[in-house]
Amino acid sequence: MTGHPGQLQAAAAAATGIGMLLLIRRYPGINHDSGLYLGQALHRLHPDIFGRDLFFAYGSQDSYTLLPELVARLHAWASLPAIFMAGSLLGLLAFAAAAWFWLGRWLPRGSAYWAWLAVLCLPSAYGTVRVFSYAEPFLTSRPWAEALSLFAFGWLVRNRVLLAGLCVLLAATLHPLQAIAGALFGWLWLVQQDRRWLHLAWLGLPILLLGFTGIRPFDGLYRAIDPAWHQDLSDFTPQLYLTLRTPQDWAALGFEIAMLALAVVYWRAQPRIASGFRAGLLAIAIGLGASLALADWLQLALPTALQLWRVQWVGQVLTNGAVGVLLYRDLSTRQWERASILALAAAMAASGFLWAWIPVLAVYAVWPWLSTHMSPGFRRALGMLAWVAQLGLLAAYIAEEWLPFRIAHFQLEWYAFDRRLLAYPLLALGLPLFGVWLWQTTPSRFVHLLLAGLALLLLAAGLWRWDARSPVARALEANASAPALFGTALPHHAQVFWAPPLYPAVWTTLTRADYFSPWQLAGSVFNRGTPREGRLRLERMRPVIEEDMYCQDRSVPAQERAHCRISEATLRHACAPGTPAPPDFLILPYRQAQAPLGHWQVKDPATGETAVEFWLYACPAIMADLDRHTPQ
Repeated sequence: MTGHPGQLQAAAAAATGIGMLLLIRRYPGINHDSGLYLGQALHRLHPDIFGRDLFFAYGSQDSYTLLPELVARLHAWASLPAIFMAGSLLGLLAFAAAAWFWLGRWLPRGSAYWAWLAVLCLPSAYGTVRVFSYAEPFLTSRPWAEALSLFAFGWLVRNRVLLAGLCVLLAATLHPLQAIAGALFGWLWLVQQDRRWLHLAWLGLPILLLGFTGIRPFDGLYRAIDPAWHQDLSDFTPQLYLTLRTPQDWAALGFEIAMLALAVVYWRAQPRIASGFRAGLLAIAIGLGASLALADWLQLALPTALQLWRVQWVGQVLTNGAVGVLLYRDLSTRQWERASILALAAAMAASGFLWAWIPVLAVYAVWPWLSTHMSPGFRRALGMLAWVAQLGLLAAYIAEEWLPFRIAHFQLEWYAFDRRLLAYPLLALGLPLFGVWLWQTTPSRFVHLLLAGLALLLLAAGLWRWDARSPVARALEANASAPALFGTALPHHAQVFWAPPLYPAVWTTLTRADYFSPWQLAGSVFNRGTPREGRLRLERMRPVIEEDMYCQDRSVPAQERAHCRISEATLRHACAPGTPAPPDFLILPYRQAQAPLGHWQVKDPATGETAVEFWLYACPAIMADLDRHTPQ
């Protein structure tokens, strides 16, 4: 850190960006879609057990990705929780490196660094808000495919098309949907450099012809989804359809398009840069237009499964980069008032204010004309007003986050209040940019060394706080592959329902087939039988899920929650013989009247007291007990 000034600056810049990335995108454990990849790896390791699991019984999309196979092979040297944690961390670092590999060559140096910080620090949700985001902090094939796509973009701006194509092909082996989005953007960028690249579209002709064959998955190219299947997909996976998006989703898309358009205008004097943002706009138009026509209106099977709207992940990366670039332009030219207005519009868009950001961004767009018709005092007043609004939004955000933090007894282990605060755009991007401003405006070598030291501390804090698994998640993963966790070894053929079904606990700890969990329906678009069977199992377990949700509801009086149990009628509904067959075992966070086969406690790391206790019940034993106590 005491070497050449340029090396010191580069080290501090990298530590700042990666430190903020790790502090904002902390590891939740094998959660969200990461659980699906865990199940796919377990399916390869134990096909006799998981072949009966709902997620695999009718086929699975795991044949379209190499990641489960890689995880299964690595399991010979490490535990699955360790593999998933290491893979998640390396995926984030790969994404950060790939983003710089692209942006650092595509944009001028100063703009590139601010764009890179914005890509790493600003909200990354796209499509259906709060469901999908780029650079996810858990292990799926998406962050790796995204990183490879960004490396491809970096090779494109270096005019190394073959290497770019190789990166896209590697991305497709991990996650074809993310890779298709990246390939579309890259192709549109190339077309703007040389129109002869349009001829690459001829490669789509063989695919159109394969649609007339019985070869999977191309046989679904012209096959319409039947009405019952479409209803299941609309209920279980509404993110497939643009017509089911919420107003908040459309408002976020509108901000994305507006920012890309502003970036195109800003870089109009440098066509090579403008073409990238223009390619993002075109890719969004093509991807969403094709998805709307082929999936929502024509309801064709393969186009629905391809989810061409996922091109928005590239659009969101470009949008955040555009925010960083424009902030750099405004602050470099000492237009702090204009930069404040852009920051306010970005914060409003990220905070779910629907379309309220439009007039704010409109003021930003016409600022060059508007500023000539305002006095300096009025310009400063507008800038200060934008800051007051920003601070007001931040105060409202803190107040909203304080309630769940208080419910968690102010324990960061149960609710990462610090991460939630840092994720707010004003702090997420404002703090590192403040450090950059201090570095650039202070020539003192001592100050630079101090800032570099703070950047290293930031990186160390990011690594220290990155593991944000809840105590329950930690306990589950610490007991991975423990089918006798409850003191009773479960049979290989066992189907287990664990309430609440919000974590792949059955897969993680018991290594047994999960009877029903919402994420098992994620592949419904690939296999008709999965949603059909899933709906039947959901109806069987729905009363258990609803009663458990009531018992966990913090608005219910504490005394009532303390005595909550699953009713006998609901237990009978869940365990009675019929179609579909009931689960073999239930795991509930309640001591029922029926005799349990065993129990397992999770300790609160802060107090050492029992945080939650789960009880294992056998459905046949529950039915026998209910029948004994039912009047004849």
